[in-house]
Amino acid sequence: MIYLLFIVTCLLTVGAYYAADQELLAPGVVFAGGFAFSELWALGFVKQWKLYLHWNTFFVISGGILSFLLATILIHWLFNRRKKRQKQSPFASSGSSISFGYSSGCQEIVLNRWLLIALLLLELVTIIITVLEMRAMVGGNNLFQTIAAYRQRSTFSGADSKLPSYVYFFRTLIMAGNYWFAYVIANNLLATRRLAIMPTIIFIVGLLNSMVFGSRGSAINMMIALVACYGLLYAKDSGHKLKFSWKLFLALVLAGAVVLLSFRSIGNLMGRNSHVIPLNEYLAEYLGAQIKNLDSFLNEPHPRNFLWGQNTFAEFIKWIGPKFGWNTRYQLYLPMRFVGRYHLGNVCTTFSAFYYDFGYAGCFILSAVMGLISQAVFELALASRPSRRVDYSSVLYGYIYPSLVFSFFSNRFYSQQVSPVFFKCIFFWIAYELVFCDWDLVVGWTREHIFKKGKRES
Repeated sequence: MIYLLFIVTCLLTVGAYYAADQELLAPGVVFAGGFAFSELWALGFVKQWKLYLHWNTFFVISGGILSFLLATILIHWLFNRRKKRQKQSPFASSGSSISFGYSSGCQEIVLNRWLLIALLLLELVTIIITVLEMRAMVGGNNLFQTIAAYRQRSTFSGADSKLPSYVYFFRTLIMAGNYWFAYVIANNLLATRRLAIMPTIIFIVGLLNSMVFGSRGSAINMMIALVACYGLLYAKDSGHKLKFSWKLFLALVLAGAVVLLSFRSIGNLMGRNSHVIPLNEYLAEYLGAQIKNLDSFLNEPHPRNFLWGQNTFAEFIKWIGPKFGWNTRYQLYLPMRFVGRYHLGNVCTTFSAFYYDFGYAGCFILSAVMGLISQAVFELALASRPSRRVDYSSVLYGYIYPSLVFSFFSNRFYSQQVSPVFFKCIFFWIAYELVFCDWDLVVGWTREHIFKKGKRES
């Protein structure tokens, strides 16, 4: 059954590619392709994991992907209709920021050098303060021991691991900034054919900041967002779609190999002690075991769900619940799974959360909603025109894109987008735009309306 699922998923991926007019970055392509990639890893461990897929698992995965694709096709069709009407309209404005077509020529986004230096210093100070607060809580003789001890406390124990609120504020500010700077780096690289040094340094330090808590996921998300922004802007700058080619495929394989080979080494530095596991088994746990875990999950009894959407919308419920007196001190149902000596982790693709909260219907409906939202953002990002300012739709798609890539892993889309962190990111993106792109206007307005007014009153 797993072989049939892999064939069907590959066909759906190819279909998604052509349904999206050969846009390689289209949501349907990456969503279906991510599952095909995971299933390919799972094929190598059919006997070891006893991966004898049930029919209901086959229908959940293939049906969920199909629901997602049908939603993206609908949105793509609606945007194409609007594009044709805009071209035919005698009142079409050439000055609109939305063109619903490819426009060429990225323009350099010039940022104040001293503001960039100030942000870099803030990043470094945030890392130092975070580590000092962690060390005060868990100890440790060096940085890596502190990170490992804090991760153990925050992830696997019931002990309080909360740091002062200002630490989370600055960490979220820096994290949001990295998605914003991913767009700047990609845009300026295409506009000037040179790598913007200061934004790149800020981006790299932001990656390091995201790993201080012992997690590698946020850093990987940011790097994927950078790739997504570059692909979107490449299409606009060249006037051509980013299509599949074997040259691009080989480049992605090489880049992916570097990331995968460094994945375990970075984890070992953070105290994960995974060096005792063969590399192929270690990577398969992260990239393929979710298919087996979902099959087990769908065919076993579960604890009672006492809050609507408690798994799918966990981040939002835990944020808003206390304001309404809800009991949100519950643990997600994510048991660790083993088959013999093989450790398969505890995540079961994005569909496990949908099924746990809403049954089989939820797997199809929530997948379709994902497709509607992500395709709409993608269409807006493609339609926006390059300028000397950061395009919010492209930044937003860069933020959403990794959650689509890792849908085969867990419920990234709803836990990431339906959460307070997402709303904070939007606020911080606007703040970055005001500070870095409108600094002269802000300073001029301040001088005109505050300082001059103060002199008149005195």
